[in-house]
Amino acid sequence: TNEVDGWFEIATPVKGWITKSQTDSGCNEKTERVSFGAGGDSVTIAERFVGTGSHRYRFNLGKGQTLSVKSDRRTLPRVVSPNGKDLFSADDRQTSWTGELATTGDYTLELDSNYKGYKYSFSVQVK
Repeated sequence: TNEVDGWFEIATPVKGWITKSQTDSGCNEKTERVSFGAGGDSVTIAERFVGTGSHRYRFNLGKGQTLSVKSDRRTLPRVVSPNGKDLFSADDRQTSWTGELATTGDYTLELDSNYKGYKYSFSVQVK
């Protein structure tokens, strides 16, 4: 409820103070536009959730391109087309996905977290 000189005042589960250095926070709702850079065709994305939320990474891609996504930590994002339809929704056993894109526009790679949070890392390649 308040911050003073590196201390947070808390109201739940009990009233009191906790030092900021003993807490953890993160950006749990995030939408980020990603580009490959000049002449590049791949990028690695690594981040973490602290608690509940959604992270979305947007790529402007073209019809006929091949998109490949590979997990480095056993967490694979959902792939959403520009029209909002899922192209791929991962299960716990899959560590990669590749598909040819049917339309030009913003494709979104999205991960969700429950209350526990987690670290993730995946690579994206377009040809």
